[in-house]
Amino acid sequence: MNFKNIATIAGLATGAAVAAVCAPAYAADVFEPSGITFEETTKVSFEFLSSMGKFQSDLVILEKSDKGNILEYDVLFSEEAPGFDVPKSGDFEGTPFVTVLDPFAEFIFQGGIEYIFALSVPDSIDPNGFVHSDEAGHVVFEGDLFSDTGLKMRWDDDGNNDDEDFNDFVIKASDPEVAVPEPSLLMGLGLVSFGAAVVRRRKSDPTA
Repeated sequence: MNFKNIATIAGLATGAAVAAVCAPAYAADVFEPSGITFEETTKVSFEFLSSMGKFQSDLVILEKSDKGNILEYDVLFSEEAPGFDVPKSGDFEGTPFVTVLDPFAEFIFQGGIEYIFALSVPDSIDPNGFVHSDEAGHVVFEGDLFSDTGLKMRWDDDGNNDDEDFNDFVIKASDPEVAVPEPSLLMGLGLVSFGAAVVRRRKSDPTA
């Protein structure tokens, strides 16, 4: 195997791997209140936009099969006490960098696993402490995750006599990207490493 061929293989494999890391999500992927599923392991970016009301809430992601298990979730955004900006503004408004100190987050959805979102609420609203995205009346999705502008998620926490204003916790989801190369691409990179080892052995063997 000559060096020119190895360089060609390395370039193709590396380029394919980079393309896989940055590739958009598949058209068959689902991002809806009833459930989120990606065919391949996919990274999604999130941004906290605003919140309203007196509740101090966490927005979390969990596997749908774990619904009801309050210990099995990942916190996406968490409000600082008291759950709104101080001094109070408007209808107990919470804003980025004040009520939510870090308004940017990413989450990696494992391929083939169905997820949902949940918003923490007082026990007086729900005895389990959460309202879930797959339950009617808790969240509306506006826009398209797979578009340039992304998707807004507007939550209603069932407070204030269940006013259904859908402004109690608002975030944006955008930029879905496949998170890891395909196994076949990893095999290609392995072939590149093998080829480089062949070159080193041939150079060390004066009879080759």
